[in-house]
Amino acid sequence: MFALAAPVFMKLGWESMGRLIYAIYRNFCHQFAFRSWFLFGQQAYYPLSSTQGLVTYEQMFHRSADDLLAARAILGSEQAGYKIAICQRDLAMYGMLLIFGIIFSTARGRLKRIPLWIWLVMGVLPLALDGFTQLVSIDIHWLPSWTGRESTPLLRTLSGGLFGLLSAWYIFPSLEASDWVASFKKENRTTR
Repeated sequence: MFALAAPVFMKLGWESMGRLIYAIYRNFCHQFAFRSWFLFGQQAYYPLSSTQGLVTYEQMFHRSADDLLAARAILGSEQAGYKIAICQRDLAMYGMLLIFGIIFSTARGRLKRIPLWIWLVMGVLPLALDGFTQLVSIDIHWLPSWTGRESTPLLRTLSGGLFGLLSAWYIFPSLEASDWVASFKKENRTTR
């Protein structure tokens, strides 16, 4: 996962490589600093508000949370550490896809697809509820906002991880059972 390489490159002083990775991942993730994990700094994350004695996003970066472009552009610093190139939820999602992919490839057909309703109820619904209620609380000038809530790093990680795991558990066995994969396997056996 190159997303983890970006903060490592920044810490090593290889800024051009780190910035390139951040730029690539910017196409796939919002990269808000207040919803990202940080490596090599005084904290693992910088929340919008802190009841746990943590330094907040605004205290560390001296930026308003309303300035979403600034929150996206912040890469980190020696003191704060450097953010991973994707947000907490996406890191959990892609990480679980990778972990399940490794497990699935070693299980060799012994893992069967989960039912659609399990994927929807336990994978999609928690992600949708956590993500949507957090999204509508952002003050976007062309959308009416309501007094919503800011999710926590734990909830973002859990909802993203569940979605990634259950999506992989639904999709990978489905692909393996598909006619296309079966014909590909048969074709590879006959050419050996």
